[in-house]
Amino acid sequence: MTKTCDKAYVAGVIPAYKPDEKLEETAAGALRECPELRRLFVVDDGSGPEYAGVFERVAAIDPKIEVLHLGVNSGTGGAIKTGLQRAMYECPDAAGFVLFDADGQHHPEDVAKVVRRFLESPDAFTIGVREYHDGAIKIPLRSRLGNRVTETVFRLCTGVHLKDTQSGLRCLPPPVAALCTQIEKNRYEFHLEALILAIENAPCVQVPIRTIYEEGNRRSHFRPVVDSLRIYAVFLRFVASSLVSFAVDYVVFSVAFLTIGSILPSLIISRIISCSVNFIINKISVFRSKRRPLKEAAGFVLLAVTLFTLSYFGMRFMRNWFGMSPLISKILVETVLFTGSFAVQRLYVFSRR
Repeated sequence: MTKTCDKAYVAGVIPAYKPDEKLEETAAGALRECPELRRLFVVDDGSGPEYAGVFERVAAIDPKIEVLHLGVNSGTGGAIKTGLQRAMYECPDAAGFVLFDADGQHHPEDVAKVVRRFLESPDAFTIGVREYHDGAIKIPLRSRLGNRVTETVFRLCTGVHLKDTQSGLRCLPPPVAALCTQIEKNRYEFHLEALILAIENAPCVQVPIRTIYEEGNRRSHFRPVVDSLRIYAVFLRFVASSLVSFAVDYVVFSVAFLTIGSILPSLIISRIISCSVNFIINKISVFRSKRRPLKEAAGFVLLAVTLFTLSYFGMRFMRNWFGMSPLISKILVETVLFTGSFAVQRLYVFSRR
């Protein structure tokens, strides 16, 4: 039954896969500490019949809680999308939707803190950020390293310095929540895709929260190798595309330089061919953009001309000052320009804004 409430409330979603007693503590504590949390949707992500008792106890805590059961495990992203769809249907007047984890890593007081900060700016995407850089806090190595890497990649992708890219405590405005339900990915890569969507479509507010980890982070279902590859998929595709384009560029440049003996015309010929290849691969396979190709091509050409200019003068500098062969200096200069090229293409050329 749809509930009609004022705008000073949010609905919550907790994805849960094979939870323990911490799910009950988390759900009860969040409702106790945060009166603004009027409804709470707990999604059983195919945990199996042996966990039925846990979810029955959770549902009995408060009438505000509704447990949704998925027949099979669909991944954390799939569970969140199911919960968001139900929450948006049941609470169409909610100011926003708060997401938090079932494993006790988000203290109920911090859930309330993030929700209240969100209600001060309900058009903003609000996220609770933990302190990963404090050596006094005992954080599992894989979580510390994972966040450092993702923080760097995310900053390159969006231009936003988000201190905790792995935080599951987030409060979404309704338009952002609706966009998140359309994300195709269902597992850990869903979180990064959702972050990018949120950053692109709403101001970002970061709220400091406490750092809570059990020893070794045993309950995490995160698989470091497989799920990291999923999370960094866009960047890895860009690396592969750049390697292909660089190979084309370098082969053409080498042949032209050995034939002509001049840097500038050789660079022009190789860049025209490699940029054409790079644009097609990046549009179709890397960023998977559906925007009009002419507008993107114009931005790509402008970027290519800029990179070409920097590459040319960089190679001339290396040759004049260090006597370095253009065939060697080209590799060094292009490597330096690589990161900037990715950031510009992601933010401007193939941006989904």
